[in-house]
Amino acid sequence: MIKFITVPREQKAEVVSWLQENIGPESVRWWLQDNIIFRGEPGPSTLFSIDVTEEEGPMLTVFMLRWA
Repeated sequence: MIKFITVPREQKAEVVSWLQENIGPESVRWWLQDNIIFRGEPGPSTLFSIDVTEEEGPMLTVFMLRWA
């Protein structure tokens, strides 16, 4: 199941680190979509697409509460 999470740009490095430790390497089970444009300029947020299993769903909920 694919989930989309938007986090503040200043927390991107922390989120990337968490995803690498808990989900896996980028472009395997999660993708960073950092080209969000807001009113013609880079937006204040970063979008992540994450492919999780049913077992990882609760862990993802904790992740979302922490940064989203």
